[in-house]
Amino acid sequence: RQMGPDIAVEISTAPSRQLVGDVAEGRLDAALVGETVDPARFASVPLWTEELLLVADRGQDRLRSARAVRGRALLVFKNGCAYRVRLEQWLMAAGIVPQRVIELPSYHAILASAAAETGVGVVPRSVLEGIPGAEAVSRHPLPGRIGRITIQFIGLHSRPSPARERLAAVLKQNAATLGTR
Repeated sequence: RQMGPDIAVEISTAPSRQLVGDVAEGRLDAALVGETVDPARFASVPLWTEELLLVADRGQDRLRSARAVRGRALLVFKNGCAYRVRLEQWLMAAGIVPQRVIELPSYHAILASAAAETGVGVVPRSVLEGIPGAEAVSRHPLPGRIGRITIQFIGLHSRPSPARERLAAVLKQNAATLGTR
């Protein structure tokens, strides 16, 4: 608010794919997404890169490959979540089809379910660093491109907005200040 007092922001959450669609259809002026967008259609400002970690119960040894996840339920947000897409791509590349997918509404629910040996989920490291109960799960890095995702601020080229540009600058400055880039 201090950096952009004239910018009105209303916040809602949804999977990245839905947010991209909402921006494309004009229901939103802008969004923060973890999904790649068409640069010809969308203006995008990369803000920070998240490290994604696989979470499981504390008794788990290192889950070093997708094969180690075979037979476990996936603890994920609903379809369209960029983090879920990354997890599913990793498994698909190894020829693994999840036997069960459990859609959960929050990181708290994913962590509690992983701690209770219900399955495995994917959570950004930055979330694990600040959420109560995170010590109840084991953490396992995901490989290469699968384990890193760039969060970007997007809007349509065809709907330029001085307020959106100012907000993008504020977000970029904030991300740089926090060292999240």
